Amino acid sequence: MTAPAALRPARTTAEKMIKVDHAGENGAVNIYRAQTLAARIRAPSLVKQLTEFQRHEEEHRTIFRDYLAKIGVRRCVSYHFSGLGGFSLGFITGLIGPKAIAATTFAVEHVVLRHLEEQLEYLRSADPEARDCVLRIHDDERAPRHCGGPDVARRLADTCADRRHSALHRDGHPHRNALKNCS
Repeated sequence: MTAPAALRPARTTAEKMIKVDHAGENGAVNIYRAQTLAARIRAPSLVKQLTEFQRHEEEHRTIFRDYLAKIGVRRCVSYHFSGLGGFSLGFITGLIGPKAIAATTFAVEHVVLRHLEEQLEYLRSADPEARDCVLRIHDDERAPRHCGGPDVARRLADTCADRRHSALHRDGHPHRNALKNCS
């Protein structure tokens, strides 16, 4: 039996991007893992949705992990730190309650989507194969079934106060109104 080849450090900016993306997905997995744990006490009606969000992030993490393995690049040094930071953020916001969960989810997913869009632009000419990897995640983040964009708060806010339905569309910013009315 031969030993597997040692993984190498990233050499290109594109490889470094994928390493950091992989670590970020580990952080996202752990945000949802911790929010789910805390929501069992503070917001049991959110557990199913948060578990679904975590599953999506696990799929994204796997896509990046598989790509790194394919090109022989080891994961980012910050991988476990991202997981720990994500768990801390998720647990604290989960303890605060549904409004904090919704706000955190919207903020993180919004920033991630913008970040992926910037990467796609760079990778277009720098590394088309890495771009295809990022594009898979980007497209999934934008899919209606996933939690990207204003849909995040709307889906989480479905468990909030009865007034939420009329407030969701009052000023054209469904996520902002959903967060205001979440208890």
